[in-house]
Amino acid sequence: MSKPCVPTLTTIGWATDPALKFDYAFADFMASTDSQSIEYHGSIASLPWIIQKTTGDRNALEKLSQKILEDHLTGLFDVVNVRTKVRENPKDESKLQLIFYITATHEGVAHNFVKAIENIDSKTLLLFDINNG
Repeated sequence: MSKPCVPTLTTIGWATDPALKFDYAFADFMASTDSQSIEYHGSIASLPWIIQKTTGDRNALEKLSQKILEDHLTGLFDVVNVRTKVRENPKDESKLQLIFYITATHEGVAHNFVKAIENIDSKTLLLFDINNG
């Protein structure tokens, strides 16, 4: 039986380790744009497209990014649960953060990932991991 994996353009080849699969799939979600495909227009897991579609609506940003990322990861893991939250940066209220709380189960083992994206209303996105927050 084949195992779900993520193709990489590195010497790794196919990422099968849960943490690597998540990292590559999340990077695809961050970097992909809806214009990359005419055939699948509107169905590419693309954070830039989500931000464009939900400009000014934090609730819609939370819900749409949660659904699309969960759908994007579902084929790679046995069970996927994504929660999202939009908040002001505690250090600079003029900047927003989109936080992803992800639990992905692989062969009965749950893996937790927390990622935050900052400056979502500007052209520059800052991605960082959050520990205990």
